[in-house]
Amino acid sequence: MKNLIFSGFLALMMCGATFTAQGQTWDISATSADHVTATLSDDGKTLTISGTGAMRDYLVAATDISFHPPWFSVRGGITFLIIEQGVTTIGNEAFYNCSGLTSVTLPNLVTTIGSKAFYQCIGLTSITIPSSVSSIADYAFQYCSGLTSVTIPNSVTLIGKSTFGYCTGLTSAAILNSITNNSTFEYCGGLTSVTIGSSVTSIGDLTFSRCSNLKSLTIPNSVTSIGVDVFDNCSSLTTINVDAGNPNYSSDNGVLFDKNKTTLICYPAGKNGAYVIPSSVSSIADYAFRFSGLTSLTIPNSVISIGDWSFGACTGLTSVTIPNSVTQIGAEAFDYCSGLTSLSISASVSSIGDYAFDYCSGLTSITCLNDDPENVTLGNGVFLGVHNNTCALNVPIGSVSAYQAALQWKDFTHIIGNATGIINADIRTLKIFPNPTKDELCISTESLINRVEIYNADGKMQMQENNFTGKMNVSSLAKGLYIVKVYTVQGVETVKIIKN
Repeated sequence: MKNLIFSGFLALMMCGATFTAQGQTWDISATSADHVTATLSDDGKTLTISGTGAMRDYLVAATDISFHPPWFSVRGGITFLIIEQGVTTIGNEAFYNCSGLTSVTLPNLVTTIGSKAFYQCIGLTSITIPSSVSSIADYAFQYCSGLTSVTIPNSVTLIGKSTFGYCTGLTSAAILNSITNNSTFEYCGGLTSVTIGSSVTSIGDLTFSRCSNLKSLTIPNSVTSIGVDVFDNCSSLTTINVDAGNPNYSSDNGVLFDKNKTTLICYPAGKNGAYVIPSSVSSIADYAFRFSGLTSLTIPNSVISIGDWSFGACTGLTSVTIPNSVTQIGAEAFDYCSGLTSLSISASVSSIGDYAFDYCSGLTSITCLNDDPENVTLGNGVFLGVHNNTCALNVPIGSVSAYQAALQWKDFTHIIGNATGIINADIRTLKIFPNPTKDELCISTESLINRVEIYNADGKMQMQENNFTGKMNVSSLAKGLYIVKVYTVQGVETVKIIKN
């Protein structure tokens, strides 16, 4: 009889029959002191965790399936999860990719939700985190794209890295007491409302990175630490408010500063147009304006340092003048500012970081006012991606040969000795049009124009007009690249033009 039963079993195996985990019970205790079991219903739809103590941790990436949750092979069919009273810890990766899960019941004794515990549970639309939970580990709910709202209770003191990252359906979140870790809500593109409770003390790096629909946010007076690039590319964010009682931070017109407004921390990416940095500011923080809709910028003489990536990918920015107070320009400070056409670097700048102006492909004019290029320490690839065969480099008279011999500077084809060292905000209103031009050149600025000079690409003067009246006949010029020097009562500006 036993041989007959074995033969029948063997025949079923040879016919490709499969045996599921349905209707089974497993011991999933973390230690011998814990007594936790998991039971899967006969229909494979309901998983019940019961007993006392902590669940064990799992590792889905392991090749040894003994490290996988015992229900992993049928995870897609589980729709209901019941965790009964007595269970204190939800193990790492316990319900990883249970994509059909729609309902979860968590008991009041749970204190810890493990790493990737509910990772990629895309069918989960809501979760109630009980007030017993004190810690939610890294990636616990990452890629739960069906979640629409979450409230993190006062009991939670630590939220891990990217805990709710890529929860694209999440529209509202309330953080009542927790210290957020890095990237907690990154890529939550549907998030429109965030409430930060009055007990929150710290907001981690990149917490709201790429939350593209978040429009405004208020930081309470309890927050004493704000991480790096917290609002990275929040493209709809126009306003960051700070409670007036906050001892460390402040806001002005929706822009985030330190308390004394000496450091500009974040200009929201959703703000557009022109901006004048307050004269109290001495430092522009890393990432401060990155991805913003900035089109025009005035940097006051109070600013000493410009941080790394501070204006990265500000594609609408067309011109920048670095004032005489600035000594340091950080790495990739203006990288991918593709709309930038003119740049003026004062003689006070002694250090320019790696790739500071890389892929500023629209630059046609750079003015550097330092008499000796060796006084400026350049990082790697400062002008990588700049068209140095057409972009004119204007340097102080008498310094051309020094720049022609200096690393990176010598890569520019047109190095012209005509910079005077004068920088004034009024000259920035200069307009020259049409450009390219054929017969006539119109020049306007708010300052009185005393003289206009036109040089060819080799630095030889071709035309000069004193007592300028607004228009200049350039029909006699041959086709090619020219540099126009405009002298006003406020200073001198150079602009590249094309003659057709």
